[in-house]
Amino acid sequence: MSKRNMLTDLARVSDVSVSTVDRVLKSRARVSESKMRRILSNARKLGYTQFDNVHTHDHLRVAVLIDDSTRFPAYHIANGFNIANPFTAGKEICFTVYCCSRVSIKQHLTEMITGTAVFNAVIIISAQDIEICSKLGQVSKKIPVLTMFSDLPSSHRQAYLGIDNRALGWSLAEKLKSDLSYYSPEIYILPGQINLISDEQQEMGFRAFIRKHLNGDFIRDIHKKELIKIIKGEISLNPELTRDNDRVIFLAGDSLFLFDSLTESETCEHGQVNNTPSAVNSFNVNRYNASFCNTLHEIIERAMVLITYMGVGPRLRYNEYNYLPFHLEKHTDQSESFIP
Repeated sequence: MSKRNMLTDLARVSDVSVSTVDRVLKSRARVSESKMRRILSNARKLGYTQFDNVHTHDHLRVAVLIDDSTRFPAYHIANGFNIANPFTAGKEICFTVYCCSRVSIKQHLTEMITGTAVFNAVIIISAQDIEICSKLGQVSKKIPVLTMFSDLPSSHRQAYLGIDNRALGWSLAEKLKSDLSYYSPEIYILPGQINLISDEQQEMGFRAFIRKHLNGDFIRDIHKKELIKIIKGEISLNPELTRDNDRVIFLAGDSLFLFDSLTESETCEHGQVNNTPSAVNSFNVNRYNASFCNTLHEIIERAMVLITYMGVGPRLRYNEYNYLPFHLEKHTDQSESFIP
């Protein structure tokens, strides 16, 4: 049967217009609950399987937009949403997951603004982008927007779910202090991903602790290529370094690395330390990695409860900032095997 005949038949038995049936099929615009139930019920009776993926308003249709250019495991997260248990708070949540570029995310948001695509809420994981934030601001006037893992505060989103990244940066610096033999270390910061708010906030928390609790006289940014050359012994560290066992610290994203900067192979010339490491020098590396205390499944379940509360379900109170607990794991490696 042709699509036109199918729409005509459903419209006739459901006592609605053909355009109303078409809107239900394509989810292009809101249709009253009673009409939608009537159309879907008749579609099942007539055996029209094209309507199997259309849901009533008891189902929450949630768009999940994942920027695949961030350092987060985009496809792993996308798979987590695809296999998540859809039932929560008395409603069934149907995720439509888009793991794509920022250009595609802008296109999806445009469709939501114009009404071409209809959803009850949006979950987004993305780096900061002026146009994305502007479009999210328009979307958030219609439906709730939840940011995950990296916040987008300028988007006027209703809530954020993820780590308190400033607290994470502070905690990494606390671990640094406990491992230091001196309180005036050399600190090299490897900047995180550009425009990723989570990395910027971690660096802010890290620097705040250093200023308050350590004498950060020598602190500067370092490029990844420089770091690799230092590890390989191709370039020297601070030539004015004269103390044994000073540490060199690298903060990269959500990881902290402490290096013993002087080794027994270095010698003194004319009362000064000859600080030119060679490729054969072995550096002990204390590495801290941050990870969630919750599993991805538990995090997604919490997101589902949040979006149910955020105006699409019962109008219950919810927090704007929903911070997830984290823990730091320590590892000790050799510098030869460590390349960030």
